[in-house]
Amino acid sequence: MSYLSRPLDFLKQLNSLMSDDGWIALLDVSCFISGNLNRNSVYHDKVKAFEMRSYQTGLYDFDFGAKMQGMLKDAQFEIVYFDNDVSDPELNFSGPASEEVIEGWSARLSRMKKLSEELGLDYMEFREDLLASLRSETHEKRGNVKFVVAKKLTRPNDSGIESVAD
Repeated sequence: MSYLSRPLDFLKQLNSLMSDDGWIALLDVSCFISGNLNRNSVYHDKVKAFEMRSYQTGLYDFDFGAKMQGMLKDAQFEIVYFDNDVSDPELNFSGPASEEVIEGWSARLSRMKKLSEELGLDYMEFREDLLASLRSETHEKRGNVKFVVAKKLTRPNDSGIESVAD
């Protein structure tokens, strides 16, 4: 969903195609990069700004997880369960990351060309700063992974009698 330029339209279309007892479960991230960067980092605000511009230009929504519940409601779904702080060993954890997670983040950072262009000559320093944050004993879980389950709203006729077209 984070790559869709119009996720609300997609959810509305999906709702229209679902049976009346249909449901949907979404899991996504919020503050994907900045949420794992030390808040005191000199790059924190720059990365937050990059995440926002990425969303505004339709490239990628680094904060889609925070918007899921509202969009599902706007698409006529009823929220039946949510967890705004799903533990995840790669994206939402406290304490130091495992070496496997560090390798995964390192590979991911190697593919982030737009962020690299944005930070220019500072990119390598930012990269080391983020990896150091992930390795730190003080790395904190900050609600970066969200999960929501919703069902299609049904609108029974108030009178209990079905409408008949004229």
